[in-house]
Amino acid sequence: MVKGEHHIIGPPGTGKTTYLTNLAGESVEEVGWDGVMLCSFSKAAAWELAARNEEIPEHMIGTLHSFAYRAIGQPLLVEDRKHIRLWNEEHPALALKHTAGEADLDEDAATMDGGYADENERIFSTYQALRARMVPRQSWPASVLAFAKAWERWKSELGGVDFADMIEIALKDTLYAPNAPRIIIGDEGQDWSALEVALVRKWGERAQRFYIAFDVNQAIYHFKGASPRALLDGTVDPEDPERRRVLPQSYRVPRRVQKVATWWIKRASLYDDSPYRPRQDAEGAVRMLSASWKMPEEVLRDAERYLDAGRSVMLLASCSYMLEPLKAVMRREGIPFGNRYRRKRADWNPLLRGDGKRKTAVDRLMAFLKPDELLWGSEAEMWSAADVQTWLAPLEAKGLLKRGAKSAVFENDPPSVAELMDLFEDPADFEQAWNCNLVWYRKHLLNDDAFAYPMRVVETRGTRALFEEPLITLGTIHSVKGGEADVVYVFPDLSQAGYQEWCSHGEGRDSVFRLFYVAMTRAREVLVLCQQASPLAVDWR
Repeated sequence: MVKGEHHIIGPPGTGKTTYLTNLAGESVEEVGWDGVMLCSFSKAAAWELAARNEEIPEHMIGTLHSFAYRAIGQPLLVEDRKHIRLWNEEHPALALKHTAGEADLDEDAATMDGGYADENERIFSTYQALRARMVPRQSWPASVLAFAKAWERWKSELGGVDFADMIEIALKDTLYAPNAPRIIIGDEGQDWSALEVALVRKWGERAQRFYIAFDVNQAIYHFKGASPRALLDGTVDPEDPERRRVLPQSYRVPRRVQKVATWWIKRASLYDDSPYRPRQDAEGAVRMLSASWKMPEEVLRDAERYLDAGRSVMLLASCSYMLEPLKAVMRREGIPFGNRYRRKRADWNPLLRGDGKRKTAVDRLMAFLKPDELLWGSEAEMWSAADVQTWLAPLEAKGLLKRGAKSAVFENDPPSVAELMDLFEDPADFEQAWNCNLVWYRKHLLNDDAFAYPMRVVETRGTRALFEEPLITLGTIHSVKGGEADVVYVFPDLSQAGYQEWCSHGEGRDSVFRLFYVAMTRAREVLVLCQQASPLAVDWR
């Protein structure tokens, strides 16, 4: 039994992150800000913990890989784009399209697509997963062994490491986590591999206390080597209330949704039957829908009743390619959608990019929109004189302004939106001018495909829709983990690789049960189980 290890079991919607935040605060009071380490499986979860624990310094919050990297002296990392390009040049027969290391596992790319670009991608992913599971090399397939030989020789020549090396070396060569924290708090433990669990436990043994939060039923990264069994090996007595705490109350999942989700997860060979109470203020509902992801118009038509009532809607699939038909319809019709749970939000709406790219176009558009008091209210800002002159010019050329109106705008005294309205004969003319200006920006600045969709949203829903959180969340199940919506639509189809796991026994099949359990438990009010689009689908019955 690991000294000082405590388990925190967090069923869906039970406030695990809030609990860990409070625990971190209490720990800081006890041992000081430099004595607490917050460690999570994914970057997204680590950033959320960081945002809620501002008193803990940035270097004490991160992923396990980031801590391991520091612990081993920050050697050359070869699993990045620069070095992968170099690998491909030197080993064209073993070329890789992308890396499979510490990916942004909250992104749509981290799915069960099995959609590797080619055989090399599949082999590389298998190589990393086998290492993560600590499978002896004598059990590896010959193709993986051949790849490993070439890859490891190349790494050695460069004097570099990959992501799995970080954990392996830290497990072998270190005793303490960086800065030797007295209290370690680990989040999303169900998604750690056997290798990662071994490392964090080694560090945890040398801490005063070690907390690990997890939910076996939400372990959905089997294809990355995650192994929830590693957490259930007798290190903590399940009957010990001091060292094993189950968060008892879900604030998200209503009774009927919980009933169906529980029935579903109990079909897995390994599940945690720790009881938790469903949401008390809503009975909830579960529906079957005779429409699949290949019937996007029917799905969206069904969702309209909820959207019209102001309900948030989540559309979830196991694979990213299943989202494309829905995406195409919403783009065509100017229906706002997004995914607030993705770190990189600009995949569908570049106006929300927030990373400085497309700076000229976006900044000029935002400068155009910022004085709109109807849009921003009290936060509306004045244009600069240059801003005003820039957008008034095409309007004057089109004869939309009063005679001499443009000359009323002085260099050092730019007008407010209300004052600009006085430049027009009628308020309706201002609205016409505003729309005309949007067209001008679209033609001269935003005339590429990336901006076509958000500008169509403006045309159909108005300017405000660009900056409001969309009621529709579209994403893979992996990408919305930790998220929620009033109404959740779940498509049962799998990729070929996912279906092979579904048809297998053991952890592969269990991972599919867990995947859809996670999807079901995103629903705050209504769960809609859609019909299958192909034989490659789970059976809701």
